[in-house]
Amino acid sequence: MKRKHGESKPQPVLLITSTGCNDKIWIHYDGIEDSVTEDLVAAGVPKEKIVLGFYPPDVRVHTGYAVV
Repeated sequence: MKRKHGESKPQPVLLITSTGCNDKIWIHYDGIEDSVTEDLVAAGVPKEKIVLGFYPPDVRVHTGYAVV
């Protein structure tokens, strides 16, 4: 995409989807440089309450976060 002289540069897009289900926070996409998942943990949300939904269940068991 070309910019014309004087146009401001494109702004980054923040796209995070999450749902609350079964008392868990499901992160379906976390494509930002500073992970929202890590921010949730830093804010005091236990890892066992966070499901990394962008990984299949057989991979989630190795993440340290909730599987389901």
